[in-house]
Amino acid sequence: MDKYFYKTDGKPLKFKYYYKGKLRSESTKSDQHGIYTRITKMSDKAFVDEFIGRMGVYIKTYFKKTKSGGTEVAKYSTRMDPVTYKTINEYYVNGKRTTKKAYQKKVKSLGKLKKITYQNYNDVW
Repeated sequence: MDKYFYKTDGKPLKFKYYYKGKLRSESTKSDQHGIYTRITKMSDKAFVDEFIGRMGVYIKTYFKKTKSGGTEVAKYSTRMDPVTYKTINEYYVNGKRTTKKAYQKKVKSLGKLKKITYQNYNDVW
């Protein structure tokens, strides 16, 4: 089975990969600096929960479908600083760093969303 299929409620979902709003082939996924949005054909709005246990990173990303495929609307990430052991929270709206209040306002404006959860985040990269 193709490793880029993820199951939600027993139905496989196919993800497309985007970097800076442009559709990319699978080969460019190795670029760790790129933010790749994964949009399903089933829903025009969705959010993805990603958790990388060994690094203690949690990312929640909201997506909206566009004509070109999909775009990241809002993102929240939390991680622990390995030196000071303090939690670092980061908020993004339309790819730009922002405040928690602006992030929450954007998420609220999206309305009801479809949730997509990865079974194994490491399969994505």
